[in-house]
Amino acid sequence: MPDISFLNFEIQKLFIENPNKINLFLFMLFVFVSILTFNRENHTTFLDLHQTDQIKGIAIILIVIGHLWVHVTTQKAAIVLSGEGVSLFLILSGFGLTRSNIANSYSVKSFFFKRISKLFAAYWIATVVILILDFFLLDRTYSLKDICLTFMGINISETTKHIDYVRWFITFIILWYLIFILSAKVRYGRYFLPIIFVSSCFIFVFDYYVSHFGWYQIFSFFTGCFLGFYYNPIKTIVIKNINIIGFAGLLGIITALLMNLYISDLLKEYLPYIFTLFLEEAKSIVFSLSIISVVFFVGTCGVISHFLNLVGKISYEFFLIHGAFLIKYNFFFGKNDFHISLFILYFCILIFASLILHHMAARMNFASIFQHYYSKK
Repeated sequence: MPDISFLNFEIQKLFIENPNKINLFLFMLFVFVSILTFNRENHTTFLDLHQTDQIKGIAIILIVIGHLWVHVTTQKAAIVLSGEGVSLFLILSGFGLTRSNIANSYSVKSFFFKRISKLFAAYWIATVVILILDFFLLDRTYSLKDICLTFMGINISETTKHIDYVRWFITFIILWYLIFILSAKVRYGRYFLPIIFVSSCFIFVFDYYVSHFGWYQIFSFFTGCFLGFYYNPIKTIVIKNINIIGFAGLLGIITALLMNLYISDLLKEYLPYIFTLFLEEAKSIVFSLSIISVVFFVGTCGVISHFLNLVGKISYEFFLIHGAFLIKYNFFFGKNDFHISLFILYFCILIFASLILHHMAARMNFASIFQHYYSKK
């Protein structure tokens, strides 16, 4: 094992005093920065690009803070919202795909070119970087089988799932992409939502009893598809009831946080585990819809957070690399102490690295390459 100047938290965890106070301070810090970067813009509309980017920004912040407590520290904070961040990503993914397909129906080939290739561009770059860093920093190698599978997006073994601690999501979203395009083509999408819902139920039960992949937020993608499919009537309702929607969103966030603090653990003592998992999914969806409602309410005032907007635009790239530099090779935290300033430094440097990855992936236009290849055939 080479002499290293960073910390690895895969086995040896970091002790943090007063995790709840630190957690609250981190949340308040990001809220403060978000408000500080508010700027008056034209009024945004329900789940337009400005709002979805800001929601993605909130999602990745929740995930990064949550993963600090789940994967790095010896003690968890009372409120961990990384699962809710994943739920937001899945809802927005289902929503975006559905709206795009309604506007311009995909063929299977065009869907593959535009979606799968876009998903893999940043993913492949991040994979190469992490495999190289694992070799030189951790003296760690992987079997050819695991390397091939992870490059294909199949991350179901313990080894592949822990390459960057978020790879399971790539496999999960690819599965949803396949289900989406197949269900959208059945009788011209007539059975689209029922197929997505039944698939959600099947995956939920199958993973619990058979596959044990540990997938979660399984019903969030369906929620996003539902929002996308009924976007126009939902948009009409929320615009007519702006104040009510804003208040309901704030109430939903508070309710979800109180459930995390006082009810979730209590339910686990009295209910079968599969029921508590379902209730956790329902709570995450309520929280996610509440975040969407609050962002919509703020947007109607013509206010946009440029910080959340920036982080949201690079949220996928941030998601791909944050786990490795938070857990496997952390150059930021002290050996026996944790400082907020070091976490801020970590976050800022990851923003810069994600911007680079974002631009690199944009230049790797796999869709054009594939289309050019098939047009010649």
